[in-house]
Amino acid sequence: MRRGMTGTSRTTRLAFGFAAVVVLVALCLQLSNWLRVGVVNWPIAVNMLGLLVLMTTGAVDPPAGPFRLGLTVIALALILPSSFLLVWR
Repeated sequence: MRRGMTGTSRTTRLAFGFAAVVVLVALCLQLSNWLRVGVVNWPIAVNMLGLLVLMTTGAVDPPAGPFRLGLTVIALALILPSSFLLVWR
């Protein structure tokens, strides 16, 4: 744990960690469904991977800088196009 971490930032990191676990469980459930059906719904898979990257970034809370920005950009690059595909189907 970082020195000087406030209760609010600890709670925020725990919330992001819980959300990451929920996304991981949902991804596992989708994977079992895809294996059973035999067809992968790629927009959903990519969207969930983006959410997992975003939630993990929030849980780990890397220091501000290019690494954190890169993870956020990767997550948004995964989430936004797949979201548009899911909505416009």
